[in-house]
Amino acid sequence: MLNLENIELRVLSWGTRKLKLDKLFDKVNEDFMYSFEKFPEAWTGLMYSEFFMTKVLANPVNFNKFHKAERDEFSPSEEHLLKLWRKEPPVWSLFLADQAGKKNEFEITDYFTGEKRSLFSPAVNDFYKEEANGCRPFLAFLVRAEAGWETYGIVRHYKSYRFEDFTGFISFLDQPLFEKEGLTGIISKYFAGFLAIDRGMELPEIEIKGEPACLCWSEIMLPDFDPAVFKNELRLSAQEDDFFKFVPYESTPDAYNFELYFEKDTEEVCMVSTFRRGYDELVSIIGREYVLDPEPDYCFSLNFYATMLTETDVEPSLNEWFEIFLEAKAEEEEDAYYDEVLDDINDLFADAAKAYSNGEEFDFENRASQLGLSSDIALEVQQLADKFSAGNSIEIEGGFEYPVPPPAKRLQFDLEFDRQQLFLYSYGKETEELFFKSVDEQYDESDYVELDAVIEEEFFLAFEDSGTPIMNSWFYMMCHKHDQWISVRDYAVEILKLFGHIFLPMLETDNKGFITELSRFAAVELKALGLIDIEAAPRLSKVDDGNYKIKPSKLFRSFIHLNRGNFKSQ
Repeated sequence: MLNLENIELRVLSWGTRKLKLDKLFDKVNEDFMYSFEKFPEAWTGLMYSEFFMTKVLANPVNFNKFHKAERDEFSPSEEHLLKLWRKEPPVWSLFLADQAGKKNEFEITDYFTGEKRSLFSPAVNDFYKEEANGCRPFLAFLVRAEAGWETYGIVRHYKSYRFEDFTGFISFLDQPLFEKEGLTGIISKYFAGFLAIDRGMELPEIEIKGEPACLCWSEIMLPDFDPAVFKNELRLSAQEDDFFKFVPYESTPDAYNFELYFEKDTEEVCMVSTFRRGYDELVSIIGREYVLDPEPDYCFSLNFYATMLTETDVEPSLNEWFEIFLEAKAEEEEDAYYDEVLDDINDLFADAAKAYSNGEEFDFENRASQLGLSSDIALEVQQLADKFSAGNSIEIEGGFEYPVPPPAKRLQFDLEFDRQQLFLYSYGKETEELFFKSVDEQYDESDYVELDAVIEEEFFLAFEDSGTPIMNSWFYMMCHKHDQWISVRDYAVEILKLFGHIFLPMLETDNKGFITELSRFAAVELKALGLIDIEAAPRLSKVDDGNYKIKPSKLFRSFIHLNRGNFKSQ
């Protein structure tokens, strides 16, 4: 058994001083180290050493620099070992192990290269004693010894993973790098981003109907694909625009179910099953009309696939098909929830308003409980109702008529774009073309991709925490007055009537000061963003008092639309 203590110390010291590997370790791995929080305490320490040894000893350039700088620190036996490593560098290997007869001695075969090695490893022997087989993958950092190879650091044995899992994982992670530098290059670059799959190493194999479950799929082009041809075998399960999901026409407990996804525009098809038999059955059905490769593009054990999704940055293409229908279902459920909850909140507000107008006390929590609302919502509604009832004290001339939002809807006005349900946004071709025609040259393509966030940021910079309700109020009114020229002062007046009693103290200003701030903001920022048209270029005095007229631009009308489906009309 090799004694690598001195070499390891030299690697850690030199790697820290010359390559700053301590800082690189944190930078490369910080997003993935949470995966190892429940592992033995020594695990991450060994990973740290593995990282250094990989970066220094498995990299020929770094190895030569290290050896030249530290050679005086090594004993003759260590120097002999380093010469062996120069000829046969340390390497990461995913391997199958076969007992060679003697204790701790194995003949291993690298899964990716097919190279055979003689390995001495008590750790591999321990796994053999526990499970009496080596058919599952082993992963380890291997170093050359006089008589063969030995393991350094952690020996990983994956109880339910299959070798094919790693092929698929690497193809999604970085196939070009793998083809150039092999597994060692992949682990050297990604390290914890790859080794995070260790999180599922102890999970038992998942079996369904007595067979190992796996996720097999292929993505192929089927020209002129017509689902009607397979009407006796395939049944339409769901549709979202031009995306279709088909399942077996008849599903029984004994059947090996499958799913077929179809995009009409591109004629792309995804065939998937959680059983190899199910996949094979689907291939035989579609194979009546098309010549298909019987082998799936990917086949993952369920444990590996789940661990890959939750612990790594890899996003398999299959998830894109799943999410089309999962997101649609989630949106439907969320919309239904909001419809129901907001109806109840409207009822709570209405009951409170009636009690307030009669000078009666109102028990928010009790009434909320009757409506099925939580005590937290009851408290929030009470605080908001108190603020709105106090808002009647603001009196100011001007404004215009529009559908004033009911109390429950006003809860949404203090929420950012991605949380509220007031508006729908279109990032379509028309919006994109209008954006680049309308906006100031200070904005570019990156701003268009996050246009909603850019707009929010401008309001925040101008009005701080009050920016969100001011923005939402203004845009709500503009959506109702989309083709009319209205003065900025009138918009400001209506915003003040809604929420002035809330944000004026926060902005430390009065009605006149707010009108001036809003008017200047419109003339500069909203105009630069291309969201408004100005009837005539105003003089400075008109800008300050808001006496110039604007209307929503074509860009505004293309990008922002009222969401008319999520609230009960009042």
